[in-house]
Amino acid sequence: MLTLAAGALIDPDPYEIGLLVLGLGLLMGLLVPQVLLKRPALLAVSYLALGAGLFAFTDLEAPDILDGGTGRLLWEKLTEAVVVISLVGAGLSIDRRRFRHWGVTTRLLLITMPITILLLALGGWLLAGLSIPAALLLGAILAPTDPVLAGDVQVGTPNSEEEHPVRFALTSEAGLNDGLAFPFVYLAVAAAAAGLSASGSPEGWAWLGEWAWKDLAARVAIGAAAGVAVGWILGKLMYRVPRAKPLAASGSGVLALVIFLIAYGATELVGGYGFLAAFFAAFMIRRESLSHAFNQELVSFIHETEHAAIVLVLVLMGGAALAVFPTLTWQDMALALLLIFVFRPLAGMIGLLGCRDGWRTRAVIAFFGVRGVGSVYYLSYAYGREGFEDAPRLWGIVIFATTLSAAFHGLTAIPVMKWLERNEPGEG
Repeated sequence: MLTLAAGALIDPDPYEIGLLVLGLGLLMGLLVPQVLLKRPALLAVSYLALGAGLFAFTDLEAPDILDGGTGRLLWEKLTEAVVVISLVGAGLSIDRRRFRHWGVTTRLLLITMPITILLLALGGWLLAGLSIPAALLLGAILAPTDPVLAGDVQVGTPNSEEEHPVRFALTSEAGLNDGLAFPFVYLAVAAAAAGLSASGSPEGWAWLGEWAWKDLAARVAIGAAAGVAVGWILGKLMYRVPRAKPLAASGSGVLALVIFLIAYGATELVGGYGFLAAFFAAFMIRRESLSHAFNQELVSFIHETEHAAIVLVLVLMGGAALAVFPTLTWQDMALALLLIFVFRPLAGMIGLLGCRDGWRTRAVIAFFGVRGVGSVYYLSYAYGREGFEDAPRLWGIVIFATTLSAAFHGLTAIPVMKWLERNEPGEG
């Protein structure tokens, strides 16, 4: 590292270096898509590699999620914002309104996700040797699919195309399962606080009942209800009131941030899950005027904001990977591989047994359970509420699984979707 003499003209400050890195990262976020215009699947991998290179060849260090202070808080708040923005985009993008189209989504949420949590928790406990609370947390943070890194298999902009059933299923699943996974994060936190182990719970089991009614039932219901209510009110204000010139007439995409801030903030204040509320609010606003041209403006603004934030997160994750990859055990890597190639596909196919879609459609839905930024948020959130002794290993598994998913799902998404649309073009 260069040491400067006292009184030197150049005296680098970490804050100024951070601004420069942020600016360069955002510049790359705009430049890389132009270079890889015909190969968008490489974007996430490129940003991860950029981050790894940036932190490997400079004196910069990625924020440490395990420091218990500003590093963990930075990861939590940054990934929280990215996920909520992405959920708003998903809710605004969905064209379908009939409940009969949501059958596959319901199966993925109520059957596939719990099975994935169970398989991951058992794998973490039996294969990786994690404590029971840490294994539960691993299942909760890696079971939900990610709305942030799954762009290649999700629906497009509003009214731009006929929604393929695979794209609709994966978009709606990612929009809802981030909120529905939260009760299981709280379950892991409660289990850790109670000292749960293979020999039982030293503090009894009253905490389990409290978790069931408060974290599983009440907070889910509040999140969904608050999201619907906020979305209904904002939908009226955007498209109906005042009748002569509603908010949509302004053409300002910044209103998408209004959805994010009000839906998420209000719901968290009353004890509900803000992730659920953000998706439901955006979905309800879209239902207010499905074909309005302003929907395109909202989604375009969300996507631009989301993309800039994702670049920063992925660059930081690339830097974090340098620190955690050397610490991974073969059991940690095996668990991540099992998640991507066995647990999710198996749980997906079980959840979709008996549905009317063709086997190709079901297989693609089951296979493309993309992991990503949401898992980083859950881990940083849980670690800030309860100390998990296995947190360093969890961090390594999450980074490895996310990198693996970004690379493999990213590289296969477009060719697989083209293959599916050739072979089953009329399904859905």
